[in-house]
Amino acid sequence: MNDYFLGMAFMLIEKDYFTLVEVLEHWQMPRRDAVYLAENGKLRLSVRVFHLRCEVGGIEEDKDSGRFRVPYQFKAISGLLELWERDVHALFRDGAVAVTCFHTPPDEYLDIHEDAEPLVVREADLLVSHDERRRVEALLLPRLAESAPVAPSFNHSTDYRDVSIGGVSFTLGPIQAQVVRLLHRHPLDKAGWCCGKALLAKAGSNSIRMADVFKSQPNWRKLIESDRRGNYRLCR
Repeated sequence: MNDYFLGMAFMLIEKDYFTLVEVLEHWQMPRRDAVYLAENGKLRLSVRVFHLRCEVGGIEEDKDSGRFRVPYQFKAISGLLELWERDVHALFRDGAVAVTCFHTPPDEYLDIHEDAEPLVVREADLLVSHDERRRVEALLLPRLAESAPVAPSFNHSTDYRDVSIGGVSFTLGPIQAQVVRLLHRHPLDKAGWCCGKALLAKAGSNSIRMADVFKSQPNWRKLIESDRRGNYRLCR
């Protein structure tokens, strides 16, 4: 694998949308807080649809008949559609919800066509759009920073051969030192995670297992933690 593709493994991937799990891990936010935000319209959750037959229209008002719907068009929609708070509440309460309409501005509506089946949405289907994530981060990041746990102190020599974290000291071999240097200076994302296999290759190791590289360090898990999905970061 050449250096270009190895370097790409350490870049933060900017996507059009993220799973709710990804966002909560990134924010280090408890699920119960996300539920509260979503049920109160402070975090707008979405679902991905493919060729979903929908009716799109507007809501108009007449002094005699009051507010009424005017269909504009019927079309098959693919992409992200936002959920209403009531459906989000039912989903978190019951584990799934049958959706028949989607969130729109006040004078519009977007319904699943009456001839189509309701869309069953489960928690695993929930997504957060890129724009919504940035909007919420702009509002919440100052408060998230105030409540974030304090990471253990990390110190290192210039070559990373001697490091300490949370008062525990390590004397590392050359490959081990390279791994720690990359974890410290080139994390994959703001939460500090790096792809283990790419990390070891970049450090010059022939091994694909972190445990093999650090087998000479009995306490290495006090220095490096795993998400059990092949990613690693310095302990927090």
